[in-house]
Amino acid sequence: MESNVITVLSSLAIIIALIVLIIRLVQDYSNKTNTDVAYEGEFVGQIIDIFEDFLTEKKVNLYNADKQGEPDEAIIYGNDYDFLAKKIRELMDNWNVTYDIRSDK
Repeated sequence: MESNVITVLSSLAIIIALIVLIIRLVQDYSNKTNTDVAYEGEFVGQIIDIFEDFLTEKKVNLYNADKQGEPDEAIIYGNDYDFLAKKIRELMDNWNVTYDIRSDK
């Protein structure tokens, strides 16, 4: 049990490092025009895909009551996906790396 906790904590530390890296990479997007910027939802989804791939590689599975139990089901699913997407958007807003695709700026 203790080994699993250490594994999860190590995985979370790596995920945090990935978030910092992603923030640094996306800061350039704040100066782009509408045509240069992907829709925010797609962009956030691609960030979550990075975490999904990482968890898959580490053979980590997260419990989620929304899951149907399908063999190829996503690790980050339903409410978990929505929670992470919201937090990533908030983080991007706090670091001024989001661009409102609907604006005329």
